[in-house]
Amino acid sequence: MHGGWHGVIALMAAAVALAGACAPVRAGGATPERVASLDPCADHYVLALADREQIAALAPPPPGGRLPRFAQRAESLPRLRPTAEKLLMRGPDLAVRLWGGQPGIGGTLRRAGIEVFKLRYATGFETARENLRRAGKALGHPAEAERMIARMDRRLATMRARRLPAGERPSAIYVTPSGKTAGARTFADSVLTAAGLANMGAADGRTGWYPLDLERLALRRPDVIVAGQFEAGLRPDFWAITRHSFMRRVFAEVPVIRVRGRTMFCQAWYAVDAVAQIQARMAELPGMLRPPQTAKTPAD
Repeated sequence: MHGGWHGVIALMAAAVALAGACAPVRAGGATPERVASLDPCADHYVLALADREQIAALAPPPPGGRLPRFAQRAESLPRLRPTAEKLLMRGPDLAVRLWGGQPGIGGTLRRAGIEVFKLRYATGFETARENLRRAGKALGHPAEAERMIARMDRRLATMRARRLPAGERPSAIYVTPSGKTAGARTFADSVLTAAGLANMGAADGRTGWYPLDLERLALRRPDVIVAGQFEAGLRPDFWAITRHSFMRRVFAEVPVIRVRGRTMFCQAWYAVDAVAQIQARMAELPGMLRPPQTAKTPAD
């Protein structure tokens, strides 16, 4: 057993030495030639912004076997388990990650001469915008990133113009299949706010994600429920919250806006699609939005 571990350690040391000797040295700002993604969230940025010939490897697919977006672009591209050994042998000159890889992998790769670009966890569209801009520069395609940011901002501005004044917006909760709900400082809260809904969790002073409080819900119903609907790779009982008889009654009595889970995956720029889905349903419900002809672009 000890001999086996010594062999693994020796192999990693040799891989680090080999990668350090062979890793391409990029001049400041040079476009990377071999990009490896370490997790499905990073995959989205790499697939959206990098040229196909730049992509050395994507991360293993998420549950369900396919990326929520860019599935066609990802076809036939190599996938690599994000361990230091495999990445060092692949020899990228840039690794992109949000959370992928074992602890300390960033330092291991940097010591081998591989640049590591770390995305930031987003709790709002501001960070999603910043991630796009930073990723565009890191991948050598800043102009494309700016075009994507501009499209996102135009759509957000149009939808924000439909919102009622802050004190008049419909109340809402966001519910996950497992019965969690979102307070302030979550991306779900930012999506509800952008659509023109008042998040009850944030209004109650809650932050982050927490279990849905059924007793509180019994005392005060929201005007709408926004439900994340994940399409693939989940257990049949993942919507366990709806097994509760009280929640079945609430879902029957309160308008439910179902949002495709892929639009919320990784808290990225494409969550603007979730805002659009929510507003499209709100437009069918009386008094939830300004009429299009009277909408003005308000300050956030």
